[in-house]
Amino acid sequence: MRSSRLTLVLITVAVGAFALAGLIVHGVAGGIMLGVVVAILVVLSSATWATLATRGRVARGLVIAAVGALAVVKLAGKA
Repeated sequence: MRSSRLTLVLITVAVGAFALAGLIVHGVAGGIMLGVVVAILVVLSSATWATLATRGRVARGLVIAAVGALAVVKLAGKA
């Protein structure tokens, strides 16, 4: 496996693990973790936004919005 490919896989696994931890941890700590995941997703998506088809943009936008909504719910103490 090439080094750049390995780096991409490791980043994906790390963000996924952080998102899972944010879902498991209750309260403000979980909301902050999910907020960090949203920030990472926005940065990564903005790097390739211009090359995406409309369908890809909508899908990424929905995923980011869903994780953001979960972060807000956790920050509000409802989950």
